Amino acid sequence: MMMKEAFMHYLQHEHIFPGEAPELLSYREISYNEIALPAQAPPPELQLDDLLNQAKASGTLGTYIRQLALSRDMLTYRAARFESGQISRDYWSRLLNDEVNASKEKLLRVAVLLQLSCEEAEEMLEKAGYSLSPTILRDVIVGYCLQRRIYDFAEIEETLADREVQSLFNDRKGA
Repeated sequence: MMMKEAFMHYLQHEHIFPGEAPELLSYREISYNEIALPAQAPPPELQLDDLLNQAKASGTLGTYIRQLALSRDMLTYRAARFESGQISRDYWSRLLNDEVNASKEKLLRVAVLLQLSCEEAEEMLEKAGYSLSPTILRDVIVGYCLQRRIYDFAEIEETLADREVQSLFNDRKGA
């Protein structure tokens, strides 16, 4: 069926213009207000349920960090490694078990500790309600370092200090 025929068939059978002969439809302009389109959206409560199910299926922040750490053989806390990012054993455990609301600063440090790609860091931050903002200088610098696989805290902190940008170690919340 050609496009015009399919359109005419739709108009006739969906009763958008009840009682009007199909041959007349092609000879006059149709205003937007004349078209009675069927409702497309499901009831609002179904939409909310769908959104909640999607959120649950996408996994929690702790689950995502656990997967990333496991893929890098860093699930087990190693003091020498984690203390360089000022992440305590207790905090790491609470983070993996979704028992803490992580600050953006700490998540950026976790991104460096786990040597995440910029995309992985973005997804991790998103799960916590944050993002790497293109208007926040610290985020731009950290994103730059992640893209170039610069995972040395001293080098990152030096770059931040050289640009007079807030350190990754200036948390507003305690460990």
